[in-house]
Amino acid sequence: MRLLYVVQRYGEEVAGGAEQHARAFAERLVERDHRVTVLTTCAESYVDWANAYRRGWSNLNGVAVFRTPVTKARNPHLFSAFNSRISNTSGVRPLSVQRPHEWPRTLPPSLCVNVVYVWEVNAPPGEDPVEWRLITSEPIDTLAQVLRVVDIYRTRWLIEEFFKALKTGCAYEKRQLESLQTLLVALALLSIGVSAAFGLKYSIYGVIWRRIATTLALPKVEPEHEYPPRFAQVLGSVALILALVSFALGATTLGWGLTLAVAGLQTLLATTGYCLGCRLYFLRWWVPDLVTRIWTRGRSGGPNRTLAPEPIRYS
Repeated sequence: MRLLYVVQRYGEEVAGGAEQHARAFAERLVERDHRVTVLTTCAESYVDWANAYRRGWSNLNGVAVFRTPVTKARNPHLFSAFNSRISNTSGVRPLSVQRPHEWPRTLPPSLCVNVVYVWEVNAPPGEDPVEWRLITSEPIDTLAQVLRVVDIYRTRWLIEEFFKALKTGCAYEKRQLESLQTLLVALALLSIGVSAAFGLKYSIYGVIWRRIATTLALPKVEPEHEYPPRFAQVLGSVALILALVSFALGATTLGWGLTLAVAGLQTLLATTGYCLGCRLYFLRWWVPDLVTRIWTRGRSGGPNRTLAPEPIRYS
């Protein structure tokens, strides 16, 4: 089959969702023995539309490409002024989605949503650029609101990785734990064990707390180094492992005692900010130093280290 693609810009250096999709489709069709021709311009950048490629015929990954020069480059100053007028935030209009006919009549007849289009400008070599089309009911009247929608979606991927670690890496669904109490303890263990082992940026509780702090507009606090709270999660993980062993051996009272102790200390931390495990990290004993050596792959740690405050990023 002979096919012709007409696209405004075409090339491996070209950034843009539509252009990237057109090139990917064309090259896949060539792989299936179709004859594909692309008619495009010599421009590479959408900012100034200056001619960057040689005019005429060329071949790119088996695709025949014919380029014509741009006769008039874009005036960035004129375009910026015009674009500001037509893309003013006051002109943003939501998209109305009608209720399907087969859906219950108790639902609203329509739903107003906003669409945010996100694309990666400079993707790493060999990687496909990130491209998202986000449909949301959140407002997008200002740049801050748009960035908030994007940030919410970025957080979703951390949550997805967390549950992937639970289901695949930790095989939570295959543990075959029979009682509800052991299932809950195992889930709590995995939720803090992941961040204790790999760092607090993987903490599901950190993500939830950041959402609460943003929603309630809580004041920012001074950043702290992650090792003391991470050490506290190691101690909590050890206590929950002992609780699971106690449940397995029939020592239910001991198991519940260890579990409730961890839950109580977590509640104390959430309500007062007091972290017992953090205090234990700075005591002069061998356990903090041993744990820190494991994290740092041999470098000395524990209370003898000078810990500079560092913000913990959960994304």
